[in-house]
Amino acid sequence: MKFPAVFTPISGFGASDCSCPAHLFYFIYRPNMENLLYMIKEETGLTCKLVL
Repeated sequence: MKFPAVFTPISGFGASDCSCPAHLFYFIYRPNMENLLYMIKEETGLTCKLVL
């Protein structure tokens, strides 16, 4: 899954029990969270939970 201006600063962070590259992401620009969650669900089929 590719999003512009998104980085995983610590590879594998929070993802030791799954095959995700990381559960911590850094966005250069703050994304619209509803759009981001929709894009993730469309791309992966996963339902995401927003934690602030």
